[in-house]
Amino acid sequence: MVTPEEFINALTYPLFSMWQVILENFLGIVAAALVVIVGYLVGTALGWLLSKLIEHSKVDQHIERVHLHDALGFIKFYDLLGILLKWYVVSLFISAAVTLIPSPSLAFMIEQFAFWLPSFLAGILIFALGLIFAEFVHRHFLLAKSKSLRLLGEGVRIALVIVVGLIALEQMQVEIQLASNIVLIIVGGVALAGALAVGIGGGLALKDEAHLWLKNLHKK
Repeated sequence: MVTPEEFINALTYPLFSMWQVILENFLGIVAAALVVIVGYLVGTALGWLLSKLIEHSKVDQHIERVHLHDALGFIKFYDLLGILLKWYVVSLFISAAVTLIPSPSLAFMIEQFAFWLPSFLAGILIFALGLIFAEFVHRHFLLAKSKSLRLLGEGVRIALVIVVGLIALEQMQVEIQLASNIVLIIVGGVALAGALAVGIGGGLALKDEAHLWLKNLHKK
């Protein structure tokens, strides 16, 4: 049977251990925190500079002209690049700050986070580029006169977003093997349905022309 003392010790021991770690590593944690703060300020400045340079460049003007900014919804592409650069710089400073922490276990956890953060940022960039590409492809399908092609364009956009989303998650080191297999089956089904829709739609649209061609051939 658990005694009250054992129950209280089980609750207080983790807090006491954490407090001991903080006391033993106080100066190192403060120094590391100062390094990260400096990194955050440097990253913010560099990210702002990059976003402004892209905002006033011809690249952004071209993106705006073809309405590809709409693919990202509430954020502009140049703002996203600025944010990604800021946090990448922060991750570099976090890696440098790890050496100031005396506790090996705490330093290891922070180091793992610093190594993972760039992969997470790369995943976000891949997904954003995928959204822009999917929107670009979709807008070209919208120019088609055939309704079946426009519907196919919508399906292609959805399929591209899903596939790029899976690639981004894999880049972020998220386990997605089962989800990938399911999505491949779905995308294959969508592609087959789109091909049938285009084939049937195209066949019906060309039915009269084919009948006239056969009739003229018979006369000859």
